[in-house]
Amino acid sequence: MIAVARSGRIGIDVEALRTVVDAERIATRFFSPQESAARAALDPAEQGTGFLNCWTRKEAVVKALGGGLSIPLHTFAVTLQPRQPAAILTWAIPDAPAAAWQLHQLEPAAGYVGALVVERAATLRAWRQWPGPRA
Repeated sequence: MIAVARSGRIGIDVEALRTVVDAERIATRFFSPQESAARAALDPAEQGTGFLNCWTRKEAVVKALGGGLSIPLHTFAVTLQPRQPAAILTWAIPDAPAAAWQLHQLEPAAGYVGALVVERAATLRAWRQWPGPRA
């Protein structure tokens, strides 16, 4: 996937749906308490998708901010439940107001989840996805 903006910051992340062996440990360490509780409340069959929804949304945000994983992932919370719109729930990142950002869920292809975050001041020109490999 690729996203291009004429101005402003954007971030994107895509992950293949898969079992993340250390999901519980990673969520406890990096997710906010609100996100960890929301993930734990999911039906066990949806916890993997919930984890990857959260991860891609957080990755898109830190990519847009330009700080990568130097920005503590627990300093903001996002929705993660399958079939729930992507949204920023809480924000405690200095010098980057939450109101400046729009978070979008992407469904790039069967078996993948993704997120796009756009600075509200950005002029998003387009986002495109190319067909995956053909069988």
